[in-house]
Amino acid sequence: MGLDELRAAIDGIDENIVRLLGRRADIAARIGEEKRRDRGPLTDAEREEAVLKHVAAANRGPISEAALKEIYRRIIVACTDVQRTEEA
Repeated sequence: MGLDELRAAIDGIDENIVRLLGRRADIAARIGEEKRRDRGPLTDAEREEAVLKHVAAANRGPISEAALKEIYRRIIVACTDVQRTEEA
C-alpha cells in the first residue's frame, strides 16, 4: 500500500472515530438527562476511573496505556460538556 492509500485508510478510520464519538456524546447527553431527573451530580469520579480501567484493559497497543487514558480523559470532559449544554 502506498502513501496515498495509507492516508486514505487513516481518513476513513478518522471518520469512523468521529461518528462513534458523536454516538458516545449522544448517549452521554441521555445519561445527563437521567442524572438531572435523579438530581445527581453530572460527574462521577468512580465511573470515570472505571472507564479508564476498562479502556486500558481493552488496549492491545501500540498506543501506550498512559496515552490512551489521556485521550479518554479528554473524551470524558467533552461528553460532560455536552451534558452541561443539554441542561441549559
